[in-house]
Amino acid sequence: MPNDILAEDTILGLCIFLGYEAFTIAKAYITTPEIFYNEDNKTVWNGLCSLYEKGTPIDLILIVGELNKGNPSLSGDRWSRICAQKMDYNSTSSYLMHYCIAIVELYMTRISKDLIYSLTSKDNALELANELNDKLKQATNFKTIDDWVELSQAQLELSQRRDKLAKGESFGVMTGFKEFDALTGGLEAGFIAIAARSSMGKTAFACSLIISMANLGSCIGIISLEMPNVQITARLTSILSGVEFWRVFRNKHTDIDQESKVEKAMVESTKLPIFMNDSSKVSLADIRWKAERLVKNQGAKCIVIDYLQLVDTESTRNESREREVAKLGSGLKALSKELNIPIIALAQLNRESETADKVSKVGKLSQLRESDAILHAIDMGIIVDRPYKRGVTLDEHNQSTMNLAQIIIEKYRNGETKTLDLYFDPPTMMFKDKVDAQIQQSYSNPSAGITKNTDPKIEIRQGLPF
Repeated sequence: MPNDILAEDTILGLCIFLGYEAFTIAKAYITTPEIFYNEDNKTVWNGLCSLYEKGTPIDLILIVGELNKGNPSLSGDRWSRICAQKMDYNSTSSYLMHYCIAIVELYMTRISKDLIYSLTSKDNALELANELNDKLKQATNFKTIDDWVELSQAQLELSQRRDKLAKGESFGVMTGFKEFDALTGGLEAGFIAIAARSSMGKTAFACSLIISMANLGSCIGIISLEMPNVQITARLTSILSGVEFWRVFRNKHTDIDQESKVEKAMVESTKLPIFMNDSSKVSLADIRWKAERLVKNQGAKCIVIDYLQLVDTESTRNESREREVAKLGSGLKALSKELNIPIIALAQLNRESETADKVSKVGKLSQLRESDAILHAIDMGIIVDRPYKRGVTLDEHNQSTMNLAQIIIEKYRNGETKTLDLYFDPPTMMFKDKVDAQIQQSYSNPSAGITKNTDPKIEIRQGLPF
């Protein structure tokens, strides 16, 4: 396999001789010990990393002492002699970066050839391609050392952002929910969790968000681990047509008018930039692969995952579930930042929240399964609540809560937490702004006690839920 042992020895020799000055430069390019071809060189690099993590100075005596704590070298030589020989190479630190890039390129060639050779008729070519992509990405994920930014530069960026906002520009994905958009300014890049007890409507709320964002022109990706694509499509069609979900899904209509509405909605929905994936087993690597391509090829503005606890963690060690979910949460957060899009993950509250003494109360983010791991990672945490489902059938005005829904923004890094009232239509499982629903009802039922609006400046959009 391609290699350059001389470059490897020179890199390690400079690190031992110059200490942290050289090691921090090399560490920015060498993201895994596997980049070294020689096994003894891998061991020496691991020893240097161990000293660095402990905060111990790096020099010949200390690295030899660290290496002597482990196994002997594969070459059979003493570690003191091996390290001293590496320091004998006459080179300058100004070339260190170039040596590092050289061995990284050789490593990329090796793993490419190795994976190609391992491909047999029984292997999954797509899985191998994903594995190769992940390894190449890790190898080229060079860390910038000189990435400090002066406050004056950051203030300039903030000033430019404020100027654009003053002109009416938006930095986030508008959801179409007026009060929510007024509070957030649209969904900006970040990891967002939408949580609820079972049957409270978290998927229904997500579908309403997806339709609304797509109607405003944003490309949305749905990774559904709970439902097949056809069920998600039926939910979206029900929202667009205003016809009950079960009638759409089972093709049971009361009259020709209903069937016409559904067919019209199906045609209109084909124009919406919505993409779906219902793979039954999806890992963080798969999500990254799918999201990157949708952003690159279709310009996706948001990814929705239904739901978080069903994502495969692919743990190869005996790690606790909470630790696995913590890695998943931090991975989704990093992916959101990298792609500069919001990633929304639906999440289930634990069974404890459904006990008799708690079911009548509003759910909380602390009741999330593996809550500590998820709460630490999310930028925004939303609880979906429907009082009617908790047994609260009447509000303070003695009115039915059948159509009342709330989203409780319990955590929000960039703004205030707040509870927002929404309208929920059980047959179509659709959420929308409460005020818009009341105005629409006043048109369809003037005797409902709401005065019909006669102001020509207020535009009432009918036919669509938003």
